Amino acid sequence: MIVQIVGEGQHASSWIESTNADGGTQPGLCYFELQDDGTISRIADFRPDPYELPAQRAHLVERY
Repeated sequence: MIVQIVGEGQHASSWIESTNADGGTQPGLCYFELQDDGTISRIADFRPDPYELPAQRAHLVERY
């Protein structure tokens, strides 16, 4: 569920709530960098609980 989205110029952020496998919810914060045409060029996604992405998306992620 999207809680809030804000942006200005070439930067935006979102606050979301997602459902865990156990049925609980966790917040997520995403920061976006946008190109001149409005397309997203970079996303930084933060979640407080450990989260494993589906295997088919692993090539799209850089872990810290």
